Amino acid sequence: MAVEREILSLVTTLRGVDPQTAIALHSELGCAYESLGMHARALELQKENKAISEEVGHRAGAAEACSKLGSCYRS
Repeated sequence: MAVEREILSLVTTLRGVDPQTAIALHSELGCAYESLGMHARALELQKENKAISEEVGHRAGAAEACSKLGSCYRS
């Protein structure tokens, strides 16, 4: 999807400049896929989101990603 590519490109750009916004965008993309019933893609994105959060030392983002991963697994 073109929108996904655009968002992921923006996330890559923002990682070093504004990691909190990058994490939020990535997370919301995962939530969008979950709400569309595309659980496998949602899981991939939330796992990536957790990794990004841990990489930049954003503990709250990593915790939120874990919560959203649990939600994906329940679906």
